[in-house]
Amino acid sequence: MPARGVVHVGMVATKSLDKADETRSFPNGVSEMVTIGETMIGRARFEPGWRWSNDVKPIAQTDRCMILHTGYCISGTMTIQADDGTEVTITPGDGYRIEPGHDGWVVGSEPCVLVDFSRQMAEYAKPR
Repeated sequence: MPARGVVHVGMVATKSLDKADETRSFPNGVSEMVTIGETMIGRARFEPGWRWSNDVKPIAQTDRCMILHTGYCISGTMTIQADDGTEVTITPGDGYRIEPGHDGWVVGSEPCVLVDFSRQMAEYAKPR
């Protein structure tokens, strides 16, 4: 019998995004995803010139990105524009939460690499 206050961890699981469960390519970018338990983790690489409204909108078939994003910026710079016109720029080291109803684009000449921990990543750039 465990001592009081001892917490037992039932399982430790890892998966490499370099060996993704699923990869989705779209113009000027790619998203690699793994599922660990009930969590989907996505790493996306957006090339200079990428813009959601140009490159993913035709796949999503919505006027704006309707995915909730919660994640971390590894490299590059991306600007996000909310439905109300507010713009926020994400840079390396930033954590972020982006509500549904937005556009986004890469700023500058460096690819932007983001890691997203939202359950909704299962729907990102998924053909309808």
